Amino acid sequence: MMRRAAVLFCLALGPGCDDGPDRTATGFENCHRVQIIDAQTGAAVRGLEDMAVTANGAWALASAYDRWGTQDAVEENAALLPQGALYLIPLDAALLSKEKLTLTNIAQNFSSDRDFHPHGLDLFVGPEGKQTIAVINRTFEREDPESPWVPSTTLEAFALEGQELRHERTIASGLLCRANDVLALSGRQFLVSRDHGACGGLGAVLEDVFGLDRAEILRISVGGTKAAPPQIEIAAEGVAFANGLALDAKSGAVYVAATRGERISSYQLEDLLNLPKAAPLKSLQTDAGPDNLSWGQEGRLIAALHPSLWRLGFYRKRWLGVDRSPSLIVSIDPAAQTQTTLFFDPSGARFSAATIGIQTDDLLLIGGVVEPGVMVCVGATEPPQNEGT
Repeated sequence: MMRRAAVLFCLALGPGCDDGPDRTATGFENCHRVQIIDAQTGAAVRGLEDMAVTANGAWALASAYDRWGTQDAVEENAALLPQGALYLIPLDAALLSKEKLTLTNIAQNFSSDRDFHPHGLDLFVGPEGKQTIAVINRTFEREDPESPWVPSTTLEAFALEGQELRHERTIASGLLCRANDVLALSGRQFLVSRDHGACGGLGAVLEDVFGLDRAEILRISVGGTKAAPPQIEIAAEGVAFANGLALDAKSGAVYVAATRGERISSYQLEDLLNLPKAAPLKSLQTDAGPDNLSWGQEGRLIAALHPSLWRLGFYRKRWLGVDRSPSLIVSIDPAAQTQTTLFFDPSGARFSAATIGIQTDDLLLIGGVVEPGVMVCVGATEPPQNEGT
C-alpha cells in the first residue's frame, strides 16, 4: 500500500518525480553547521525554515518549529504540543567561527498562552523605520482534552523594537487554511500564498494525486480599528503549489514560487491588489521546486530549490526510510532570467531540504524545514558568473 502511494505521489509531482538536471556539488569547502540552542529550554532547535534580515542588517529573524515532534504529539493526542519560536541570529563575523549559538525565543511571551508554530514570515520597514513582522502560524486547537487536535492557521503581526517583539494583531479566517508564506506590504496590508486551493480532505488529496494547480494568493487589508474585520480576497489562483513570496519595491514585481511547477512567476503588485484575479506576467523555469525567496546582492533573487520533490516529500513524511533530501540555493537575475548556484548538496548528507537562503556581504545563511541548526557558508557571495537556466 505504501509503495502504491509512493507511485501516486510521484505521478502527482510530474517533472519533480525525477532528480532534475545534473549539477556540480558546491559550497562544501566553505560551509559549516551551527547548532542553535534555545536559551530557556536548553534544547537544540530544528526546523528554522524561513528568515528575513532586519532593517539594520545585523540580524536574521528566523521562524522555527519541530515538525516531526509536533506531528508525533498531534497523532498521540498529547496534552501539550511542542511549541515554535522566533529567533534573532546575529549576522556578524563571530557567526563564521561558531559551532553553537544559544539564542532567546523573542516570541516566548506571545506563545506562553497560545499555540505557536511559525511557518513563513516577512519583515516590512515603514517610512519612519518601524519594523512589522508578519508570521504564518500553523496552529492546532481542540474543544477539550479528549478531543483530537485540529489544524488551523492564523496570520500574526508583531512590531520588532530593537530585539523585543510586541504582538499587534491576530488575523483569523477559514480562508487562511493552507497558508504558506506572507508578504507584508505595511502593518495593515499583506499578501499570503496558499499552497492548496482546498483546505484538506479529499480536495487536497485530489490536488496532490492529480497535480491540480489550484493554489492561490490572497490579499488582506486590516481596518483602522482592532474591531474592524479584515478584508480577505483571492488575488490570484491556478498556482502550482504557491510557496515563497518576494517583492521588488522598485519595479513593483511580486515573485511567487510555484513549487510543483518548478518555476518562479512574477505578478505586478498593482494587479494583485486591485484586479479580481491577477495573471502572471512571466515565469522563470528553475528545473527544481522553489521554496522561500529572499533578496541578495545587486538586486538578485535568492531562492531555495528542491531538486527532488519526491525525496523531499518522503523525507518530510518519513516514508520508506528516506532520511535526507537534496539542498540547492541559487542566485537569480530576474531581468536576464539566469541563475547561479551558491550551494548544492546533491544527497542532503551535509544539510537536507534547505528552504531558505539569506545572503549578506560575506556569508550565506541556510535554514531547513526539519534540519537542526543552520548552515553558514563563507565565500559564496562573490559576484556570480551566470550559468544560465
